[in-house]
Formats: sequence, C-alpha cells, structure tokens
Amino acid sequence: MIGWCEHTLNMALIKGPKPTRATGDQCGRVNFPLVPPVPRIAYFPSCFSTNERQGEQMEHASASTFALLMLLTFGLVSTSDHARAQPFVPGCTLPFDSIKLHHPIDDTCQARGDVPNPPVADNDAGHALQNELKNGFCATGSPLTVTFASFAKLQQKLDQKIPAAKTWNREHLPTERSGFAALYTTTNGDTIGEGSVVRFAAWVMKFRAGGSESVNCGRTKKDEIDLHIVLIANSDRENTPECSSVTAEISPHFRPDGWDGHAILLANDHPLRFTGPLMYDAAHRPCSGNPPKPGVRTPARVSSWEIHPVYGIDVCTKKSLKSCKPDDESVWIPLDQWQGEEG
Repeated sequence: MIGWCEHTLNMALIKGPKPTRATGDQCGRVNFPLVPPVPRIAYFPSCFSTNERQGEQMEHASASTFALLMLLTFGLVSTSDHARAQPFVPGCTLPFDSIKLHHPIDDTCQARGDVPNPPVADNDAGHALQNELKNGFCATGSPLTVTFASFAKLQQKLDQKIPAAKTWNREHLPTERSGFAALYTTTNGDTIGEGSVVRFAAWVMKFRAGGSESVNCGRTKKDEIDLHIVLIANSDRENTPECSSVTAEISPHFRPDGWDGHAILLANDHPLRFTGPLMYDAAHRPCSGNPPKPGVRTPARVSSWEIHPVYGIDVCTKKSLKSCKPDDESVWIPLDQWQGEEG
C-alpha cells in the first residue's frame, strides 16, 4: 500500500533520516478532484410549462423508469459501476506469486478498469487497451537490461515511426499498438519495445502523488491505486531535474505487503532494480523545450515509456550505481527480503 505522501518522501530522501510509517489523511491526499463514476445516462431539463409538467409528470416518470429498467435488464445501458464489479483475472501465474497479497480491489475491478464493455464513447477502445496493458502480468522472456538512454531512444523512435503519437492524450488514445513493439535495438544488441520484459537499475527520487484513475476503477484508497515511482540516475535527489527521470509503476492488484513506500524508503541509500514490461503511456507527453519542462497535468520525465506494471523489485547491496549492474545477480536482494545496511 502507499504509505507516504510526496512531500514526506522528498524530505526523507533529501535529509536522510529513516522515516516512520505514516497513517490516516497524512498520505491519503491526492492532487486531483475525486469524482465518483456515474452511469452513462444523460438527463435533460424539461421544456414543458409548469402546468403541463404537473399534468404529465407521473405518466412520463413511470414510462421512463420502466424503459430504463428494461435497458439495464437487457444490457443495453452500461454503467461504470457494472464495469467495476467484475473481478480481476491475471490470466497467468503472477510474477510475484509467492509474495502476493489479496486486496479488495482484486474482487471488483477488472483488467480494463472502469471502461464499459462493449465500448460506448469514442475513446473507450483505446482506453481499455491501455488499461489492460497497465494490468498485464503475463509478459514473458528473460529480462533485458535497459538504461536511461534506452527510454529516451524509445521515445524518439516512436515519435519518428508514428508521428500521430505527438497528438495523443488522455481523451484521444490509440486503438492500435502493434507498431510499438521492437522499436529500438540497445547497445547490448537487444531489440525492445512495448511488452518487452526489462530490468532497470536507478535511484528512487520520490513517489508521485497518485489518485483516482480509470485503470483502478476510480478508487482512491492507498491500497487501491498505483504507486508511481520517479527514478533518476544519481543519488543527488535535490539537484537532479525531474525531467531527466523515468517512471516505474506498481499496480495495486495483489501488491505484496513489502512493496510499499515504507519499505522502499528504508532502502533509499541504495540503488534499486525494477523488473517488468515496457508500456507506453499515450495519455501524456514527456518534458520538452530547453530547458525541458513538463506540460500541464503531465508528469515530468524524459520519456513516456514506463516499466508498468512492476514484476520485481530488488535492492543493491552496494551504494554506487556503477557497482550495481542490473545483470549481476550477486549484488541484488529482493526488496521483501531486505534486512538493512550492507556495503
């Protein structure tokens, strides 16, 4: 679960003291208004005069109620509440199955989130597709090593291959993503793209404040929203521009108890390694300009490519990123087994 608000995390990481677990509203606040999902039914004001409304009110109310019940009965009206009621089905053995923890959201929020099935609005198909990728725990293959340069190159390659990518936003998401695969060949000779399982070593800068998202059916509790982790290339968190960062996100579905903000903060003197599939967040654009700056309501980062969802988190026993090669298993310990300081 998320145990830390962004301000608490920033101060803890910059100043260094070990934190204590936060509770209550201290870390439950979010940046955006919380608007509960409503049925996709429009209500229009009546154009009748007062006398006419009085004479016909009962007749129209009865007819409208009966019609609505019939539509719901035969599945002709889709509501977000109905979408949220579907359980989450991973479709495979979870990558972290041995330490998974069941949460209430696993019983009531399916992989497509709160997007109606079948789609209703123009953006629903693209939205459902991206939500399912964010909840995709079945990507396979040996993890490939990536660096900060890999994420920047992936952004560049996608923008060149699909110019329309620059026009996408949360209200206009792509419905075809096959072109996102096999986009870039790294210096190690590995060709990567959306769905490639990768491993990435970095320093944790902070957590980005989370909140209500379609992928999590509009939920807002700490154990029902994604944990957004801002990753940077060095330990100088105070002076590193966030626009140089990369994002990793931990889904709330079956999230292990040891993968919360508290556990990550206890390891903040060490680089961490994140393993999971690459996913392109088409709802946002990366920082741009000189110097780089984020757009409105857009995360500050070098690329919109993320590790999402996270399949594994490890702590390096060393305290230098140069000494923490992602493919050197001898220096990594799973986060849930981390006991504290080492060399």
